[in-house]
Amino acid sequence: MKAHPNLRMVAPLLLHLCNSLRLQETHPLLLTSTHLLHSSANHDLQISEIPHQKTLRKPQNATVGRAYSTRSQMNLQVQSVENPDKSSVILFCSDPEKISRTRLSFDVPFTKQFNLKTEASGSALRSFVHGGCSLKIGANLGAGINEKNPEKVLGASKNFEKTEDFISLFNQCSETPSKLPQGKFRREVQSTSNTNLEIQANSPAKRAQKITGTNSRFRSNALNPDCEIQARPQPEKTQEKASSIRAQIGQLCKEGQLDEAMKLFYTLSKPNIVTYNTLIVGFICNRLPKKALEFYSKLVSTGLKPDHYTYSAAMKACTELQELRLGMAIHSQIILNGVNPNQILYNSLLSLYCNCLDSHSVQSLFDKMPRKNSITYNTMISWFVRNEQGSKALELFNFMLMARIQPTIVSFVNIFPASSLLGLGFKPLGSLHGLILKHGPSYYNCPFAVSTLICAYCEISAIDLARKIFDRLSDKNVEVWNTMINGYLQNNFSGEALELFQLILVSKLKPDIVTLLVGLTTISQAQVIKFGRELHAYLIKTVEKSPLILSNALIAMYARCDGIEISRKIFDRMVERDLVSWNTMVSACVQNGFDLEGLELVREMLRLGFHPDSITVTALASASSNLRDSRLGKQTHAYILRNGVEPLGLESYLIDMYAKSGLITVSELVFDKIIERDTVVWNAMIAGYVQNGVGDKAFAIFQEMQEQGCTPNSVTIASLLPVCNLTASIRNGCELHCYAIRHFLDQNVFVDTALIDMYGKCGSIASSEKIFNQMPQKNTISYTTMISCYGLHGHGQRALELFNHMPKLGIKPDRITYVAVLSACAFSGLVDEGMQIFDSMVGEKKPGMEHHCCVVDMLGRAGRVREAYEFVENMGAEADVRIWGSLLGACKIHGELELGKVVAKRLFEVEKGLVGYHVLLSNMYALKGRWESVDMVRRGIKEMGLKKEPGCSWIEVGGWVHLFVAKDQKHPQSDEIYGKLRDLDAEMRLLGL
Repeated sequence: MKAHPNLRMVAPLLLHLCNSLRLQETHPLLLTSTHLLHSSANHDLQISEIPHQKTLRKPQNATVGRAYSTRSQMNLQVQSVENPDKSSVILFCSDPEKISRTRLSFDVPFTKQFNLKTEASGSALRSFVHGGCSLKIGANLGAGINEKNPEKVLGASKNFEKTEDFISLFNQCSETPSKLPQGKFRREVQSTSNTNLEIQANSPAKRAQKITGTNSRFRSNALNPDCEIQARPQPEKTQEKASSIRAQIGQLCKEGQLDEAMKLFYTLSKPNIVTYNTLIVGFICNRLPKKALEFYSKLVSTGLKPDHYTYSAAMKACTELQELRLGMAIHSQIILNGVNPNQILYNSLLSLYCNCLDSHSVQSLFDKMPRKNSITYNTMISWFVRNEQGSKALELFNFMLMARIQPTIVSFVNIFPASSLLGLGFKPLGSLHGLILKHGPSYYNCPFAVSTLICAYCEISAIDLARKIFDRLSDKNVEVWNTMINGYLQNNFSGEALELFQLILVSKLKPDIVTLLVGLTTISQAQVIKFGRELHAYLIKTVEKSPLILSNALIAMYARCDGIEISRKIFDRMVERDLVSWNTMVSACVQNGFDLEGLELVREMLRLGFHPDSITVTALASASSNLRDSRLGKQTHAYILRNGVEPLGLESYLIDMYAKSGLITVSELVFDKIIERDTVVWNAMIAGYVQNGVGDKAFAIFQEMQEQGCTPNSVTIASLLPVCNLTASIRNGCELHCYAIRHFLDQNVFVDTALIDMYGKCGSIASSEKIFNQMPQKNTISYTTMISCYGLHGHGQRALELFNHMPKLGIKPDRITYVAVLSACAFSGLVDEGMQIFDSMVGEKKPGMEHHCCVVDMLGRAGRVREAYEFVENMGAEADVRIWGSLLGACKIHGELELGKVVAKRLFEVEKGLVGYHVLLSNMYALKGRWESVDMVRRGIKEMGLKKEPGCSWIEVGGWVHLFVAKDQKHPQSDEIYGKLRDLDAEMRLLGL
């Protein structure tokens, strides 16, 4: 079983407990020369010579002149061995639970009993022993005893042959401090802490004299074998130094120099709880929550008792790591220790549970809190907003105001998004806006609050108010600019977004990576590839190493602006690619009609070891839909089920994929298995029914959607309106139009465009014009739809005027726009104007098959069939079935049978399975009276197993749409209908018709 990653933070506590139990032994702990003896310098350490006991085991590796220490605080006994050449050190464990830091050095053999005492907190104690004389000096840890010559003090300026020489020099130094060797022997007696060091004889002290340049005082003018040096602390100076170090640690944490802060922390022999808290909070502020919890564990292992600030910091670390279990364990420790949480600790607990628990647990903790402040309410409001409970957030905010708790800027930042969640429009957000204005300039001029307010207004499509707030803010930061630009994008105002992005580039502010990403998205939406190239050049000049996220955004931008070739070049030149890079390139290929290339990229991606995610399979589902390849779609669906790919909206793509492949029943199966259906799923099913011509089911599921409490949005209305186009039911279209007005959806550009298309195809071109003229924002799709409606009604000249007006407004026609205007010219007989547009298109965009097809249809309708044939022959590319079919239709209309036979032959070489073109050729023979050829074509249709689908028509009577199919007997009034048809046929015969 794999260990939990945070167990190592708990491990020191468990290890400490085990050591406490294991070290309570009756036999002594034996140390070798590799051990170290430590003392915390705040208790007595006794090292005494005792008689050799045979029951004690001798350590074999103890060496004269070595330094020994341990991490446990113990009573120490040093025992000499009878053989003076091989002295040993034996250590008895009496209190192993305490931690110590001070290092002791020993030079043995010993001849007499002596005592070592340490009393100075934080000082380093060193013992020099020779011939029974023990000197203990607080000094730097770097010096030691010469192992080969124990009488030589390292760093001193003189060697001592005899103990008497050493005592003599010390007497002289005591009388005349100037004789102390500068920088040599003095280094051995300086203290590392603010303490007075005393050399004290057992006899009464005669005088004390301060040695220049040290913090030490020496008593007695002579040393005898029983003398000792004791370090006595000065509490005030020690406390001042600890406070100074703690302040330095706090400052280093603020500056982000955590390594230096830790080094300074370890210089303290016994850091207190405040110092620990400073370092733990420093780790959290520098986004190192794991390190903070490690030091929290270290604090607990030292025996220090955490306070409210410690627990609060630990809770914040757990919140950042989303470690609910660890946080609950610390909460249990708080309860077991009988800690009464203060306001800060309660808020930290609430923040943890808001990030990890369900609503009932969070609400229960909130209700139990004895005191609540603005931070408490802010945490709860933010939690409600994150869980899309806008009404509860507003209710709690109002309760906060009634409790006379002053809202902070964070309160407004949290509550602004709640108003947009309710879908109630301007009123609640306007009230909150007025409230923040009442709180003064410090509130409504705060960029943080203004940015959130702008975002909220953009969410309810109040883009004009958002721009006014933006313009009135004098001190705008980059975040405010990013929010306003993104707001324009959300509301499909790509032109204004692009203009604002250009302004920030020339301002004094330096765009951050978010600004650049928003800018690339703006260019993608506006489809202005020229400015995209300029921004690309700007990135090359200003960004030393382009991060992956920017490279991926560039790929998406060029793909959206019909620059798929440039996207592929950027992708191929990328040194490093992640899964997002592959997904972006695959999606770009699929969106631009290069579905097979996208599939090939997926194969290469798998070969390199990348595993497809939900985005990848979504692109595969779209490719399957575009190719109408149900086999590929089923394989994609099977991959999702086998590999447990997270859905993330995949259900809607599967519904769309099966619907576009003509498998609407499979789409229904996928739809029925979805337990929680959101608006996207309902919209996908409605669109699937519309695409398969099942308009009655589309309206039925629209009603069911509302009955189950799912609110239709603009996409729902835009998807449903084409049903009215199929049935020419203007009444249903008007009802949907009224629904859109009632629910504030009539100002959406996609809904308006769908309404224009519906009214135009239902015969009401005046209604289409009215909606088009009233649209607050028009895009390329809007203009294309209106041009198409003009073309259907034969208003070719008006279509041309609208097309020529687009560049003046900065709206660039796309490929579909050219199809619409060429079709309008074809319907109106404007051949010369149409050819002029086609020729201009060659210079800007390479025409596709659909544009060539429009030209052939335009020439054919005008009777210029031979010219149309020559146009097809001179295309320079292989004509597809649409072009040959259009030319065959023109031959039939104008009686060009011989040319029609040639065209039909070329057509059937491309595609034989389209029965409609065989019927068209048969009708051409019939018009010329060539019945043998008619029979030959009919026999060929039967031999190939082709069957012509019967035509159908609709008629709306009394609000009901009636569908008629040739030879259909299913209509309840079929007898009356066929009787009327027979009567009409008889009357027509009498009239000679």
